[in-house]
Amino acid sequence: MYPLLPLCNRLERVFLAHWLLSDGFTRQASSHQQRTGIPKINRQQLGMIPVPVPPVGEQSLVGHMLSTLDRKVDAEERRKKSLEALFKSLLEQLMTGARRVGTLA
Repeated sequence: MYPLLPLCNRLERVFLAHWLLSDGFTRQASSHQQRTGIPKINRQQLGMIPVPVPPVGEQSLVGHMLSTLDRKVDAEERRKKSLEALFKSLLEQLMTGARRVGTLA
């Protein structure tokens, strides 16, 4: 694990964080892996992976949009879990007879 900070003001932290979590970065980092169990990349190999550097304004926009999408995905996953719990609860009530369904027309 290496601490990473942008060394210049041309690279936004949020943009860099999203890039490091991207599939593109993972593919490139995995190509340097020489172990079979725990993935490892050394500093020199990490430094050889190119980082896209669009204009700072564009990085801010992309970082903000991706962070917003991450929050939305998290909220939807929580909603899905709540609905699954509700379904399971209602199904149990129906199967045990604690709740009855009226006749369907």
